Amino acid sequence: PSLERQLGYELLINITSCDKNLINIADGIFLSHVLEHIPPNLALEALKNCFRYLKKDGCLRIVVPDLEKMKLNPTNEATDNIRNAINLNRGFYDWGHKFMYHSDLVIFLLEEAGFSNIEQVDFQKGLLGKTDLAKYKQVSIYVTAIKQN
Repeated sequence: PSLERQLGYELLINITSCDKNLINIADGIFLSHVLEHIPPNLALEALKNCFRYLKKDGCLRIVVPDLEKMKLNPTNEATDNIRNAINLNRGFYDWGHKFMYHSDLVIFLLEEAGFSNIEQVDFQKGLLGKTDLAKYKQVSIYVTAIKQN
């Protein structure tokens, strides 16, 4: 089933600029493979906007490609190293990626945006876990956070 059917509705917005009409309206926000498409200089502002849009005790779930899982595994074979470098760059830049994340950086940005109860979780575990898509399971970081004030 589509995510829209699971949740009842889907709202697509530009989270890099604040929409005053959306302040404190959401119980939950799910960002699956979104943050890596936002230029790094706008990522913190985007997360602050998500914080603004959530109601008190609202939750945010972020799913992004895991930089750790994309690291090169150098060998002594030049051909393997070239192939690895090409694949790593494809992971970074194909599909419009602007920046890649490590779990510590995602957690730091969420703290800076004002979130608390930040937790790295596994696929389909934790807050809004049912929204995770199986096709991203092997390559992703899953992080949840709460707006408490």
